[in-house]
Amino acid sequence: MPAALALTNVRAASVKAAKVKAAKVKATSKVNLGPATQTNAEALVTVDGGVDQQHVTSVLSMLSVDWRLIAAGWTINFKKERNGYLGLTLVRERKVEIYVRDGRPLEGIAHDLAHELGHVADVMAGSDESRAAFLRARRLSASTPWWTCSGCTDLQVGAGDFAETFAMLIAPSYKFYSELGQSPSAAQLVDVTAALPASIAVALRPTADLALRAEG
Repeated sequence: MPAALALTNVRAASVKAAKVKAAKVKATSKVNLGPATQTNAEALVTVDGGVDQQHVTSVLSMLSVDWRLIAAGWTINFKKERNGYLGLTLVRERKVEIYVRDGRPLEGIAHDLAHELGHVADVMAGSDESRAAFLRARRLSASTPWWTCSGCTDLQVGAGDFAETFAMLIAPSYKFYSELGQSPSAAQLVDVTAALPASIAVALRPTADLALRAEG
């Protein structure tokens, strides 16, 4: 497993410096996402200077799940844009960084966050069995590599396709960036949901709603 999982995009503008403000949202939840997690862990959101905190609140509200359950014990940091990156999951630090670009729609930022939360769910609750089940549900080869190098784009490996598909399950419909296959169909979304670890699947909206949204 790499130390950092990245959602990259080479169209990003140059990095702009920003000081961190004391803008924090704390939430406490008790959840079991597998043996690596802690119960009663705090999910923390930090917002760097120059990032609109109201936009962050709107983005969080767009998710169809309680992000605190998925990110218990993790920090989500909304930062100014970073060249080449939309988001980054730092596994060892248990930290997600979302790089907010000027002019990017809130739905796009919600997608970026949902993608990184997919990585969090994967590293905290995923297993060889659940990953193999996901590849079957997505009609991808069982030999598809799951991980990539640390900090490299993940859009050509299973972990990235999982994160993109997870984003479709919990965030407003947006672009599907995975390069392994087309956007999952309604039937695939149902199959993917069934293949998720039980502790993740219970947090999702009913599969009927997911299928309807995919067809809409």
